[in-house]
Amino acid sequence: MSNDVVRKLEANVVALLVSEIPGTATETESENQLAFPKDAIGENPISRMAQEVARVYGVPPQLPYMLGLAVVSIAMQRAFQIFGAFDKPRYGNIFLMGIARSATGKSNIFKDFMDPLLKRQRKFDEEFQKAKRKDSDDIEILRDERKDIMAAIRKKKKEDWRSDDPEWRGEKGQIEVDLAAVNEEIATLQNRVQQKLFVDNITPEALGERLSETDGYLGIASPEAADVLDIFSGRYAGNKPQLALLNKGFSSDPHLVDRRGDGDSRTSFTIEQATLAIALLVQPDKALEFFSMSQVNDQGTLGRFSLFDARMELKKRTSDSRSFDTTVRAEWERFLNILIDMPRGSDVRRIVECTTNARRVSDEYYNEQVEMVGEVAVTPLEEQMRLRSCEKANAFALILNVADNPNAETLDANTMIRAIQIEKWLLSSGLRFVGTLIDHKSDANLKKIADVVGRKGTITRSQLQHSHNFTAAQVNAFAEAVEDGRIRGVSVNRERAANNQEMVSFVAT
Repeated sequence: MSNDVVRKLEANVVALLVSEIPGTATETESENQLAFPKDAIGENPISRMAQEVARVYGVPPQLPYMLGLAVVSIAMQRAFQIFGAFDKPRYGNIFLMGIARSATGKSNIFKDFMDPLLKRQRKFDEEFQKAKRKDSDDIEILRDERKDIMAAIRKKKKEDWRSDDPEWRGEKGQIEVDLAAVNEEIATLQNRVQQKLFVDNITPEALGERLSETDGYLGIASPEAADVLDIFSGRYAGNKPQLALLNKGFSSDPHLVDRRGDGDSRTSFTIEQATLAIALLVQPDKALEFFSMSQVNDQGTLGRFSLFDARMELKKRTSDSRSFDTTVRAEWERFLNILIDMPRGSDVRRIVECTTNARRVSDEYYNEQVEMVGEVAVTPLEEQMRLRSCEKANAFALILNVADNPNAETLDANTMIRAIQIEKWLLSSGLRFVGTLIDHKSDANLKKIADVVGRKGTITRSQLQHSHNFTAAQVNAFAEAVEDGRIRGVSVNRERAANNQEMVSFVAT
């Protein structure tokens, strides 16, 4: 069969597959929310582990399937890179955030997925401590050697180090070489890197330092992510959000650190590629609080996250007990360990090339989102989510490709289509969250104005705008909420001034 015929057949198959991708506007669960596409995950260790977790705990599929993708993203580190599906190569790192309520059992599910990583991290920590104890002894020996070399240097200086005799200069040069070698060996032992797969909560400063020690890659994973979000919100920085490293970690951008330390010391280092993979579960109010911050929206942080409602609910306890299939658990652990042990350096990582048709599918999805932004009146928040959507779909495609076959060197159109199905579901979920976020911000402004009225007793609309920096739209929305009975304890007083202008004031009752 000729190559032309093969290409035509492949193109026809791709066209058929593309036509089967659910449209963003399909409403199968509720308004603007697609049905969860669990079939798009495929048949691989992720889906088998997710199915088992869903069976044992009796939970909706969203949480176990998405956690599986996120944990694989962390375990992959930078051992794989996808080429040809975007304007630059992409790793499989994703920023996943599941909205999950308290006391619904999410921590147990999180632990089941993360357990292999916890075991490996514990092993890395034990090996590091053992090596550090040996390093301590070796450093003492090297310091004694350095003392002997320094003594030889002092002796040579007394004997006229400046001699022009070639033998003399050669001896001097050898002593200097020996000293440099000892110093370098001491520095290497003192700066031994502790291998880290992931952390729970960490300050942005410590995160930068840890990334500089781990070749620029790290996972962040937490089943109760309130502390993580508080730290990035500026808990230790005067409540000024610290988002630079978080934002750069999504696209593996360079990160430069140059800050003053204790006393006159300075901390300076450069991370050529800062790459983060994130798996967080958080309660709804904390997520709304974090994404309501203007800095988070202005810097495009929202668009980098894949947000979904885990749909976890409180359940009554029963005497029923479902045991975990040990075969599935063992396969999951074995699979993650294979990924962790893959070579990760720039010259040895596995490069996964997109086929021509996979690239075309990716481009068509990106163009679809660009058209949506250009033709439909979307909010700035929705715009950043849509324009990041294709980049996230490519990361999901790489994760799926690795889950199907870690040794694969190409990524086909069908895998890209599956990834887009997952991303379209996440996008619809994220857009629903944005609607909630807008309502939350509006409610927060109403509460702020009500607090001002309560403190002042009586205040005019003009004073709220000019002395308290509320916009006319916010004040008008507050007046409407008071008159509709949604705000209690406040009344609206409307009068006509001599110039026939309406005078509006708010009175705490």
